[in-house]
Amino acid sequence: MQLQVSDYYADPLIYKEIYTDSSHGFCACGEVDGAAYYAAKHNYSTSTGMTCPLVISFRASLDDIYIDGRDFLVTAFQLFDRESRQHLECQRDVLAKLFGPSVLPYFDKSCSTEDMQVRIALGNIACFDRAVIAHHYSNRHVIAGRYGTIFRSAFFVKAPVASGRILGVDADATFLPPANSYSLQDFFSGAPFRFQA
Repeated sequence: MQLQVSDYYADPLIYKEIYTDSSHGFCACGEVDGAAYYAAKHNYSTSTGMTCPLVISFRASLDDIYIDGRDFLVTAFQLFDRESRQHLECQRDVLAKLFGPSVLPYFDKSCSTEDMQVRIALGNIACFDRAVIAHHYSNRHVIAGRYGTIFRSAFFVKAPVASGRILGVDADATFLPPANSYSLQDFFSGAPFRFQA
């Protein structure tokens, strides 16, 4: 069945139920640099008994993943007009670069409402769109999200992952800060996307 944005928008139950079956999973990145950031910096703590940061590479079906929109995408949908509504074309361009053109109908719908819960819901729904997922996976532009997060693509993955899908383990992950990134503040202020992948 092909669903349109309006199908979701019309049913408020979707907003509450969309994550019902998605609680048994974990976070992952579509590329090693983002995973190294989370392993070696963001989540690294010797107080937990961790002796070295690990990056585990594995295969996953497109049916078993959806975008983790918390640190950029959903926040962008929710607060795009925090500073001004005059940046919409630039913001649309940025979202298309990071998440693909299929994200734009969801964003455009969020721009048509002042209801923050609806904006958040539309951002969450975009995280499940297969075309948006596929484009975000292939994104090579560095994103600087909330709480200092650094990644190119971020996902939730259905657990468990069978051992046969594990490709390798790096037991000494190193994070090297990127030279350039595009931040939420850049997005809110309407800064043009100026970096090459």
